[in-house]
Amino acid sequence: MSCFGCGKKYGLFTKEHGCPSCGYSYCIKCLKRPMPVPRHGGKVLNVCLICYDKLSKLQASEKVIDIEALPGVLVTKSKGNNSTDPLVAAAAALLEYKKMYLFLNIFYYCII
Repeated sequence: MSCFGCGKKYGLFTKEHGCPSCGYSYCIKCLKRPMPVPRHGGKVLNVCLICYDKLSKLQASEKVIDIEALPGVLVTKSKGNNSTDPLVAAAAALLEYKKMYLFLNIFYYCII
């Protein structure tokens, strides 16, 4: 067998290691990129170049929700125990946004 990254044959001095993200077989030189791995609860582990690129793009695409930028109706608080949790309101607003985005994409592709 050989390394999936560089093609080097495994032997006495070149040991086989599995990428914690994809599971493919790599030598230790090809597993030198630390990245939080979702399959391992976000633990920072050394991954292959392919997984590093994918996980980097995934991290870059994650958006932080600004609660102050949400519509006031969703984040209103009243006196007493019936106050709306801002995080729940943010999650609800994000879900509505995703539903609208999906609807618009389906509508667009049905027209074409």
